[in-house]
Amino acid sequence: LDTNTSLGIGGKKLPAGSWHLTLAKAAKDGWTLVVSSAVADHKAKIDGYNPAAVTPVLEIPLQRSTSKAAAEVLRVAFESAGGKTQFVIAFGTTRLTAVIAPM
Repeated sequence: LDTNTSLGIGGKKLPAGSWHLTLAKAAKDGWTLVVSSAVADHKAKIDGYNPAAVTPVLEIPLQRSTSKAAAEVLRVAFESAGGKTQFVIAFGTTRLTAVIAPM
């Protein structure tokens, strides 16, 4: 994720910059979006795909819901819902979301 403005995501502030986003399984049915610095990951020769290998800048709990129709491919998107923008990750019948907005 490259952004030239600070973002509020899941109630936390992410400064402008280049970020790697990884998904980590949390307790039971929970999921966490792990954000690490792309610059630091590259310096350390880390690919940024493994949440256990990076140094998190932010860990954002995601809201989980299910959909009746299964997604055939992993989908990462920004969607407008109820006057707010959501960061959405969808796979299978799982849908993970966090509210996102410029700060």
